Amino acid sequence: MLTLDVAIGEYDSSPSDEYVFSSLTGEYQKFYATAGYWNWESGAALDDGGYLEVGYSSDLTVNGTYIFDYNVSYIYSEAELLFATQGRNRFVLAITRNFDIFSK
Repeated sequence: MLTLDVAIGEYDSSPSDEYVFSSLTGEYQKFYATAGYWNWESGAALDDGGYLEVGYSSDLTVNGTYIFDYNVSYIYSEAELLFATQGRNRFVLAITRNFDIFSK
């Protein structure tokens, strides 16, 4: 499956900056890859730049009982998107748990 996302907006600052963010995500079974790009119209203080994310998402089920969802991903960002003290590479592990507030 392929998903295209495009967001056109305005960053609330003085002076205001308009931007276009676009990304393309491909999914195969539980694996995914996303390429994204920021394009700032005014270029006042923020640079254009892109990122690449690859990952795997699934859930942990033991003896038919759902325990939690997890996601493991690697993110590479262009230097233009980073602050001076940050690196270009990120490894992310996310663990989430879904539950119902109202039972049926």
